[in-house]
Amino acid sequence: MKAKNLLIIFVILLTSILSAKDTAQEYFIEAQKYFYKNKYLKAVELYEKAYQSDASYKDKSYKEIGKCYERLAFINEKENNFEKADKYYQLALKHDKNKDYYLSYAAFLESNNKYTEAYINYKKCLESGGDKNFIEPKIKNLETKVDSEKLSTAAIENEVNFCPKCRTKIIPEQNFCSKCGYDLTEYKLKMNIQKKSNALQKSSGSKKKKYAFGFFGSFLMEREMFVTNPFDHAFGFGGGIIIKGNVDDTQGWDLTFGYYRSSLEAYLVRGDWWSGYSVEKVDVGYQGMKVDYSITWRTRSSTSLFFGLGFGLWLGNAFVGSSSSDMYFGYGLILSTGLNFDLGKAILTIPQIKYDLVTFTYSAGDETYRSFLGSLIFSGCVSFKI
Repeated sequence: MKAKNLLIIFVILLTSILSAKDTAQEYFIEAQKYFYKNKYLKAVELYEKAYQSDASYKDKSYKEIGKCYERLAFINEKENNFEKADKYYQLALKHDKNKDYYLSYAAFLESNNKYTEAYINYKKCLESGGDKNFIEPKIKNLETKVDSEKLSTAAIENEVNFCPKCRTKIIPEQNFCSKCGYDLTEYKLKMNIQKKSNALQKSSGSKKKKYAFGFFGSFLMEREMFVTNPFDHAFGFGGGIIIKGNVDDTQGWDLTFGYYRSSLEAYLVRGDWWSGYSVEKVDVGYQGMKVDYSITWRTRSSTSLFFGLGFGLWLGNAFVGSSSSDMYFGYGLILSTGLNFDLGKAILTIPQIKYDLVTFTYSAGDETYRSFLGSLIFSGCVSFKI
């Protein structure tokens, strides 16, 4: 009697198992039909029912669900529904860590200027077996655009998901690695301390600096432009103060206030033919105050190359020996380039090369003159972040 009861229980259990497998298979087949009809959300619903009916269907159902979400992400990306596309890419990767999904998601993020997130997903694509020759140049291209603080936090969060001994993926609730038995308690504590340390640094002083204030000295070479007989190159010097804006970003600005003087030696001939001529050796040139403002673009590194485009205003006078013209007001275009060396709290800029093209009008006696000056200015500057 007892044996008979056991047999009945065994038959019932076997029937239930076979029935569940049949049901799971039916759900799975039905889901595939909806997938090929492009009804992806309905397919996802049926794939979920398949593995809920039979756990052995979970792995292959997850892969198919990932495929559905990746298709939905692609469709929404093409239709410019960026929020939905982002959501579906994340769901696709949650169900299947597929290298192609990482690649598609990274390209999507990069096209939307989310460089740090794109960098992270290109790295994950590479770790998942992506094409090294194709992906590594993309990673290198993004290195100057990523937010280092965000990247550091993401790296720690990624590390805490893997056993440090055998690199098996773990879940937050695990205290021991399921593969090698490594005790994860101390390791997770260390990672959490590092995360808190990063957050503390971010809140207490690692914020980007906005401004820097400093001083500069310059050597300049000038020449009058667009005249029949331009004078030879004049040489001079200058100096002043500089204010830099958005100093820790790739785009910023420079505002300078300075004094400049340039001159050359010339021979001044006085007199007439009947009373005789006298020749006097004199300095001829320009002097004055200058204010200029430039927008600058920088590479993101401790030693950065920068380019600038700006506008300058001049106030000064021309002189011939001890005689000076009336005050003039001039304006012009400024092009600049150079190297910034980030020293932490200070920035050393050397060399800074500027080319100014300035036009101004001035009076000397009864005559009015209009001049165009081309100035090549070599400067060194030190400024302090505030």
